[in-house]
Amino acid sequence: MGYARRVGLSATLAVLILVVLALGWRYIGPSYDRILAASARPFGAPVVSIQAEGMELALRYRGQEESGPRWTRIKGLSLAYGPLLVTALILATPACAWRRRVLGMVAVWLGFLVVGVGAVALLSWGLAWTVEGGPFTLAGLAPVMPMVYVGLPAVVGGAWCLKYWLPHAGSTSPATGRRTAMRRDTRRRAGTSTG
Repeated sequence: MGYARRVGLSATLAVLILVVLALGWRYIGPSYDRILAASARPFGAPVVSIQAEGMELALRYRGQEESGPRWTRIKGLSLAYGPLLVTALILATPACAWRRRVLGMVAVWLGFLVVGVGAVALLSWGLAWTVEGGPFTLAGLAPVMPMVYVGLPAVVGGAWCLKYWLPHAGSTSPATGRRTAMRRDTRRRAGTSTG
């Protein structure tokens, strides 16, 4: 099978995996949101409660001030479509060992969880500063969220595709590159040079 056909089939598989993951998110999402909320609480503003409510995160101001917005909600799927997209790309990667795919998925989910915790904590501080007055408001922090939930997945997914989906110099797949390196090592042990 040619390289273009293999990548085309893998891209189609990635879309199908993404659809299945998005449909399954209804069942997995609330657990992820609870983990995210519990992890963000220690870093958030002390006067803002962070709770997972179904498929959303709710941030509520607990102070005595009556002015300004007192709560905001974040859709749970918007917190996870980045890792879902990158997971689909990783699972559908042509000619990549399953061990590398699993390690890549674990790294992606842990990385996005850490970034998500930071983003949710920052939003809680933004809510507190909006109500109490502070260096930033919730509206001022709004441009940060697309960078986290759109820009970061694009960079991570693009880097994965660049490394594992595009042909390598002198080989058509990472597997062929490994065989070439193994032949070179065998020749070195035998005392011959490859040039």
